Amino acid sequence: RRALATEAFRLWAGAEPWLGELPHGFIHGDLNDENVLVDGDRVVGVLDFGDALYNPLVCDLAIALAYLLLEEPDPWEAGARLVEGYHARRPLSITECELLFPLMCGRLAVSVTIAAGRRREEAPRESWFSTEAAAWRALEGFAGIDPAEAADRLTSRIEVTPWPDRGPRRTSCWPADAPASAPPSP
Repeated sequence: RRALATEAFRLWAGAEPWLGELPHGFIHGDLNDENVLVDGDRVVGVLDFGDALYNPLVCDLAIALAYLLLEEPDPWEAGARLVEGYHARRPLSITECELLFPLMCGRLAVSVTIAAGRRREEAPRESWFSTEAAAWRALEGFAGIDPAEAADRLTSRIEVTPWPDRGPRRTSCWPADAPASAPPSP
């Protein structure tokens, strides 16, 4: 399992150099089903602002995607619908679309790492571990997925084409021989 978390952190590290160039603002930082109040198909409220911070705006979408994809029968379709809805309100750049998957993986790695640390506490709360098993399953399912393919799946319902210059030799945004900080696109 440590290898799965390490790979997810490696993907995030590859995205990190581009985060400063993205639109920033205050984000919620923990959009998941326990913090979003829904009435039918409408979001009517958001709870728990303990993780709110100034960050790239796309990070809120990546965090929401990370949690949404945990239990969905067709996670990529569910993710594409969320990206479509977000994009309709705040259009995403190509770079933001290219970084969604690494940011999602990074969030899941943080989640399982925090859960592991909390297990050592004297009186752990069950709610701390509510998504841990599903997060590990998601990381296992994401292992080996090319970030470009993941971006294609997540953006399949919008008019943005991640890595439009992929070309025949470009099969991954981070080739196996590239350093962890290799750019997602040339």
